[in-house]
Amino acid sequence: MAENESTISVFVRNMRVAVRIGLLGSEKTAPQNLDVSVELFAAPDYLQKATQSEIIDYSKLYHYIESWEGRPHTELLETLAQDLLAFSFTFPLVTAVKIELSKPEIFDKTQQAGLTAYLRKAEYQKQYDL
Repeated sequence: MAENESTISVFVRNMRVAVRIGLLGSEKTAPQNLDVSVELFAAPDYLQKATQSEIIDYSKLYHYIESWEGRPHTELLETLAQDLLAFSFTFPLVTAVKIELSKPEIFDKTQQAGLTAYLRKAEYQKQYDL
């Protein structure tokens, strides 16, 4: 996103959930903390278009991420990233999504390790042939 580009965003930041995630044997035995941030971008006219029945509802986003705590073991963060992107683009007014998934306790000498993705809706639809 260009710095001079006007946007509106709806977000959930720094949400911590306990999920079964990872390739290592130790990661398969118990849930571990995962920090999740997601920002859903909309056109500048979103504020004028938003109605109670048509908003980018951050509570739905929150509950979707929270549901990961009951999910079976997932080996890759990339799988969760794909799922979160797909869910985020179900909101019709979303034009782009930025996500960050990180493991805060994976390595002793770092605060976090993980991945970040930023995709515009058109790029996402092209990539997934939607």
